[in-house]
Amino acid sequence: MLAFGYPERWWGPGWDGNLILSTNARPGPQLSIKRNLTTPFSSNWLRWIGPWSLTSFFERLDDERVIQDALLFGMRMTAKPIDGLEIGLSRTAQWCGTGQPCNANTFMDLLLGHDNVGVNVALGEEPGNQLAGIDLRWVSPVGKYSYATYLQWIGEDTRQGGPQIGSWLRQLGVEFWGTVPGMNLQHRSHVEWADTMCREGGIGGAKKKPGCAYNHSMHTTGYRYRGRSIGHGVDGDSLSSSIGSTLIDSRGNSTNLLAKYMEINRTGADYGKQSPLSSIRQEVVELSVSHNRRFNVGIASIGLAYIHLSDGVAGGNTNSTVEWWLGFQTD
Repeated sequence: MLAFGYPERWWGPGWDGNLILSTNARPGPQLSIKRNLTTPFSSNWLRWIGPWSLTSFFERLDDERVIQDALLFGMRMTAKPIDGLEIGLSRTAQWCGTGQPCNANTFMDLLLGHDNVGVNVALGEEPGNQLAGIDLRWVSPVGKYSYATYLQWIGEDTRQGGPQIGSWLRQLGVEFWGTVPGMNLQHRSHVEWADTMCREGGIGGAKKKPGCAYNHSMHTTGYRYRGRSIGHGVDGDSLSSSIGSTLIDSRGNSTNLLAKYMEINRTGADYGKQSPLSSIRQEVVELSVSHNRRFNVGIASIGLAYIHLSDGVAGGNTNSTVEWWLGFQTD
């Protein structure tokens, strides 16, 4: 299927955030191709992959940037080799734009990973800024209960001296679902943790690399669109922990409950010139509730949130706000 438009994309199993491609930033104009079916391969050599899907797109980053009119390329494949286990492989890259090479050879270098300055490409010929990684979601890996565990590991940079991914962002979570005891309600709940501080090493357990996530030496506007991270909403060098639940009645009306704790720019270093959130360390606690009600002509939404923010420095400022919103979406 070929399509052109402004579709929102959420690449990964997370509920509260996503490390590589989320709805935190509004979408730009895109041209995409997608496999319409998930039918397994008929070949005996490839049948073990199970049901699979593939999508790819080109998006124009038409906001105000240091490199104007850059393109965002994305490609994702998911597969279910065994019942209950879904594996996703994702890759995105910023390239092209004003003053940058934008031909087929440059794209092939980018696609093949020939973009490591001093390793396989000369200074000034780097094709772009890439992210890539893997995510897993496994339903009831132990027992037959209604739950799933998931993770996402996204690489931001390569190791010095080779093309291996070596600077990782990490996310872990558990979701569970069922009937609320004593009530005619279904629930879908989650506990989630995400760390957008780059860590080196094969699985991201070694040295920290502040200023690495969602930033780039050439695309200095960063992995952002209209001032918001294309990946996780807390941007780089941050930590996010959340617990939430969606309650659904028999008519499809839903109530969403969410509690979050975030540490923004937790190194306290001045990466604010690149990150839109904060140039100093901040701690944020957010509690929110919202309700969606279905009508014949659409869905009405109302919500309320309490946010407490404190600067993570001696004598820093604190403030609390209450926000509310109201919306309506036609069918």
